[in-house]
Amino acid sequence: MKNIAFPSFTKPKVRSKLGRVIPQKM
Repeated sequence: MKNIAFPSFTKPKVRSKLGRVIPQKM
């Protein structure tokens, strides 16, 4: 899931959703 989160950061919409879940998991 981490590998998919990195490429997802390229999109602004996905970055907002993943940006909130990634920092919480880290």
